[in-house]
Parts: sequence; structure tokens; C-alpha cells
Amino acid sequence: MEITLTPRKLAEGVYALVSSTADTNNPAGIPEATTGGIILGDKGVLVIESMLNTKLANQVLDQVSRLTDKPIRYVVNTVYHGDHYYGNFLFPSSATIIMHSESKRYIDQKFEQDRKFMINLMGSDVGIQDVRPRAGDILVDHDTTIDLGGRTVELKVFGLGQTKGDLFVWLPKEKIFFTSNAILAEKPAIPWLLEGNHDLALPTMRKIKAFLPADTVIVPGHGRPTTIEASLDYFIAYLETLDREVRAAVANGLSLEETVKVATAEVFSGYTLYPWTHKQMNVPHAYRRVRGLE
Repeated sequence: MEITLTPRKLAEGVYALVSSTADTNNPAGIPEATTGGIILGDKGVLVIESMLNTKLANQVLDQVSRLTDKPIRYVVNTVYHGDHYYGNFLFPSSATIIMHSESKRYIDQKFEQDRKFMINLMGSDVGIQDVRPRAGDILVDHDTTIDLGGRTVELKVFGLGQTKGDLFVWLPKEKIFFTSNAILAEKPAIPWLLEGNHDLALPTMRKIKAFLPADTVIVPGHGRPTTIEASLDYFIAYLETLDREVRAAVANGLSLEETVKVATAEVFSGYTLYPWTHKQMNVPHAYRRVRGLE
């Protein structure tokens, strides 16, 4: 399916790059393509996410050139999943790539393995085989402020939301928060706990909730801009429910198979990928975590 990234103006000089089908797919719980961002300052441009392949990376570059003639100074990769950083190699060599040190470690050690996984997942006809690895020039493991000239951009490290390499982008003046995959999309989307660690993700989400003003615009990793209530609050409620139901099952001595049957988190079942995400991934990870097996 052809993906078209369209800029959505969130404030003067601040844009989310969102799939053109997000208004239909997000409320229906249908997974969407990667969401990125373009932030303009007097000194240049900061881009959030370089996307999956050449076609999508070029869409980002085209949108930047339409919005400004200023150079791209920074590219922020918020996570080490290929759909967020594979396009790095297409950006100007003068652009500084910023990521968490865990993301660089992952790319340095597992790029070929990751690329094979993504080709198997998305097919061999979307250009992933042409991608070349380009990891971070600057590694951010602690809160860092970038002066774009007339605009302050804060890179926040709250801890594990989905991966050990999660970076969050915060615009304090505009109250806009790019969440990466820690929040995939608005409800009925639920977390993809690909690496488990639900018990680490939950306090991270609560920390973010305590930090953000109530009227913050949330820009999720795979969806249109939304509210705290429709995204962050919903993800916290899901993680709390997952933890409570799995712990109860373990306390009752249930097996993994039995736990999957009873820990349904049924109120969150409206997500299209719920059978896979919740039953095949999240519950098994949480079960093993609670039992001390991972």
C-alpha cells in the first residue's frame, strides 16, 4: 500500500508528518505508518525520524524543502526500530544524527539481523534491502536541550517506554510532545511490548504523565496528534490492567496457557491487532516477567 506523509501544523514552525490515512485508521484501531516531525528554527531544521526506506525518507526531505530553505541540522531517531532510522543515510552528511546510546549499540550489533526481520515483516519489494546503516553522531542518555535559534527543543530520557533506547521530544513553549513508540497511537491502540518489561514501562508512563501539562498535544509513534486522555492515560490503564490480571493468575498458580485465557484485559480488545499484541506477545512477556523468568 502506498504511504503518503502529510505535514500537520501544530504550532508556528512545528509540524507532525502523518500518514494521510490516519484520520480513518487511528480511531478504528488499524495500525498506521511511522509518524515523524519537522521543527523549524532560525538556525535550521530538526527532523524527527528518517523513516523506513528511500521513498519515505525522500518524502520527509521534500516536505522540509517545501517548508523552508534552511538546512537540516539535526535528525532525531527516537527508537532503534528500522522504520524510524533506516532513512538516515539519505540525509545530508552535514546533518547531525541524534539517538540514545542503546539505539547506536543495537544498530552497530544487530543491523543485518534487524533488516532481515523487517524484510520478512514488510516484504522484499519496499526497498529495505537498499538501506545502509547510519548510526548516531551524538548520543543522548540524559535530558538534553537543543537551541534551534528562537526555539528550544528538549530531548527527554524518561526510561524504558517500549525499548531501552527511547527518546522523547518535548517543545516546552508549544506544549507538544513526540512520544515515539512508547505510545503508538490513540485508543483503541495498545502497547506493543516487543521486549516485554511492562513493569518498567508503567512507571515510565506515570513519570511522563506527571511531567506533562494537561493540555499537551501528544504526537504518537504511529498516529495522528492526539490528547493525553486518548493516548497516555489509555496506555497507563492498559498496563495497569495487564499487570493486575497477570499477577492474579500467577498468584493462583495458573500456567501460561491458562493465564492467556483469563488475563483478557477485555475492555481494551477493540484494537485490530489485539489477538496478536495482547494474547501472543504482551501476556506471555508479562507472565514470564512476573514469574522472574525474563
